[in-house]
Amino acid sequence: MKILLLNEGYSDNLGDQVINDSLHYLLKNNGIINIDFQDFTKNINKPREISIKNKKTIKFFFILKILKKIVPSKIKWLIQNINRVIKISRHDYDLVIIGGGQLILSNATFSIAMFLWIFLLKSFRNKKIILFAVGSGTKFNFLDKILYQYILKSVSKIYVRDHNSKKILKYIFDIDTTLVYDVAFIHSRIFNKVRNPQENILLGVISFDVYKRYNKNNISEEYFFETWIQLLNKNSINIENIQLFYTTQSDRTASLKFKNYISSEYQIDLEIVETSTKDKLIDELNKAKLVISARMHALILGFTYKCEIITYPVSDKLIEFDRMIHDNHKLENIQNNIEIRLKEILYDK
Repeated sequence: MKILLLNEGYSDNLGDQVINDSLHYLLKNNGIINIDFQDFTKNINKPREISIKNKKTIKFFFILKILKKIVPSKIKWLIQNINRVIKISRHDYDLVIIGGGQLILSNATFSIAMFLWIFLLKSFRNKKIILFAVGSGTKFNFLDKILYQYILKSVSKIYVRDHNSKKILKYIFDIDTTLVYDVAFIHSRIFNKVRNPQENILLGVISFDVYKRYNKNNISEEYFFETWIQLLNKNSINIENIQLFYTTQSDRTASLKFKNYISSEYQIDLEIVETSTKDKLIDELNKAKLVISARMHALILGFTYKCEIITYPVSDKLIEFDRMIHDNHKLENIQNNIEIRLKEILYDK
């Protein structure tokens, strides 16, 4: 069997890299060795690293914002990627898996990327296309809604990673889907490292821009930082005992801002643990007793690597995730569910 796997696995978001690792592991564990991988949106051939060079990071994001204003993102993406998508789509695949991750999203590139991949793959006779362990946004602009209406009706089957996504796709697009857990839950089976638990408490502050995306209340960035301190106080955690960590480039910048805020307002010097790669992140999780984050994959990995977790409830998907985790869901049962769902795809004739 020859499979094409598409996801954001070369992103500088470590959660996306972990998703890609987990799916490759699951496929190989089922005897599938002929796997072609392509990044869903990026025309690159290896994972991006999270930069720890602060000045270049800030400059990079500034330039990126300017470019986005000058050139319409969807057109820019098409110009950069159409030859790549045509070349890959010409191959003959037994199965195409798109996922996991929150790929059904009304943003600059995801809708046009998924439309082009599916349209061309089907044009070149790749008929069996599955969306696996994907998440959905809650609102879609006019163009994205049209594109996703075509997309969701053109694939063979859709597996979503949470109840919210299932409800949204049914309500907005009248599409029935099947539930599966996020594939990142499988990741501990890949590394299978011996835990070396210490007293480490990892705090993963997200960027203020991400907070504002999900929350319309008009607060300052300083007050946003104070909400993290309130969460620590609520759980009787002394801020002096935490270490900052991150899983995305923007969250590293947020960690630096939070560190400076705490130094200025509380005269406490917080340590930033440089979790700039998957391996460094997993090493830190194996030493941690507690993970506090507003990133779902940071929390999933914390849970998977047997840390206690505390969710900063920035969005509905985090609230649902927190409820699910605390409803006595056992890791072994979660991992078994993922494996069963994948077998359904591989052996469904």
